[in-house]
Amino acid sequence: GKLRTVAYTPDAKYIAVGNDHGDLFILKASDLSQIHFEKYERPKFVKGSVHAVEVLRFSPDGKYLAVGTHDDVVYVWKLGADFKIVGVCKVGVGFREPLVA
Repeated sequence: GKLRTVAYTPDAKYIAVGNDHGDLFILKASDLSQIHFEKYERPKFVKGSVHAVEVLRFSPDGKYLAVGTHDDVVYVWKLGADFKIVGVCKVGVGFREPLVA
């Protein structure tokens, strides 16, 4: 898919990239090598058909990444060796603990 948004970690070591399919890439800024890829899996509570990543924001300490999608969902990812979703927030639903797609 086409790339839609980009964000750097506060220390500028890593880059997050989101595309129009909702996929997420984490790259090393020094050489743009891919260190993580997450294919979008639509959760059951999401009904829309457009899942493009619209916005990416790293926490000030660089340990978390908020990923906002076109279907009004924000996923909070914990970065590192155990890269995983630690929270989900949907407009009109509110915050949820990690969900199984």
